[in-house]
Amino acid sequence: MKGKESGQALIMVLVILALGTLLVFPTLVQAYTSQRYHQLVERNTSNAYTADSGIEYGYWQVYNNVEDVQKNGWQQSFAINDATVNVTAEYVWDIAAYKITSTATSASNRSMTIVSYVVIDIGLFGNAFACDGNLNINQSDLTGDAACDVYANGNISLNQANVDGDVTAARTVSLNQSTVTGEITEDAPVLDFPPIDPQPHIDAALEGGPPVSSITWNNQPDKTLGPKYINGNLNVTKTNVTLTGTVYVTGYVNINESNFSGFGDIVAQGYIKLTKTPFTVTDPDTLPLVMSINSYIDISQSAAEYDVYAVLYAPTSSISLTHVHVYGAVAADTITVNQAQVFYPASVEGRPDLPGAGMETITYGYK
Repeated sequence: MKGKESGQALIMVLVILALGTLLVFPTLVQAYTSQRYHQLVERNTSNAYTADSGIEYGYWQVYNNVEDVQKNGWQQSFAINDATVNVTAEYVWDIAAYKITSTATSASNRSMTIVSYVVIDIGLFGNAFACDGNLNINQSDLTGDAACDVYANGNISLNQANVDGDVTAARTVSLNQSTVTGEITEDAPVLDFPPIDPQPHIDAALEGGPPVSSITWNNQPDKTLGPKYINGNLNVTKTNVTLTGTVYVTGYVNINESNFSGFGDIVAQGYIKLTKTPFTVTDPDTLPLVMSINSYIDISQSAAEYDVYAVLYAPTSSISLTHVHVYGAVAADTITVNQAQVFYPASVEGRPDLPGAGMETITYGYK
């Protein structure tokens, strides 16, 4: 009996060995397949993240070089995560969007391509005039090499004025001996007027050194100004000033019978007033910002007309323009224009760095 039992045990051992042989091979195959699958997923994931980094870099290039990318396109290659990334950007005129393509190729020659389309939302300064309240334009001409559009969240009143563009109001539009070449729209949606973020301008001003106290120049020899942080006020009378960087003022800016040229933003917490003062720039395609954070901007040139090359913004108060040629764009809580000429350049229409501007992704997908 015991001998028979030993034989049965042997048979069972042989059966188990046979089954084990049958099971080991599929298990090894499954383990190998699983390992290959996870390696493939890991490579594809790495390539996807790498290609996405190229898309983000393309976004940055488009946002900061809108006009150049629109005219000439853009392409760049770089290495990251043991892969080569090739990124291109081009403007697609049919849909008025930028196409960004990023292809990441790994060391094993596997590639991943992402294509994204983005548009630039130019916000307030897609218009020559943008007003959060009422806009009054009297005996003035508005033109430009882009449509000189006018937009107000309140009422628009045109009196003996000529507008070479559209006129749009959230309330009403009234015309008195005025002409409008574009469309006139009432009861339109309101625009958003974002507050001014002072920090980037403070940082730019402090590049010129620590803060200084109030500056007063009266009938002085030629001066240069900027970058400069002024903890106080800026008063300039009968003095030629060349701007060489951002000027940030914690008080007000009062400039009278002077000449400002060069390039530099002027940002003040208080009011900004220019009287009988031309404000010109080195390159008209790159206009400076003149902005009041908490108060108004007043440019009054008496009977004589002076040129002012700037983007003007006073989101909490008013902007008044009298007897002046403005080359740029204007946005404020309320705006009054008297006997002025305004030229709206196409370079402003495409700038993404102005208040209210931004970028919107409309498609993003793998190819």
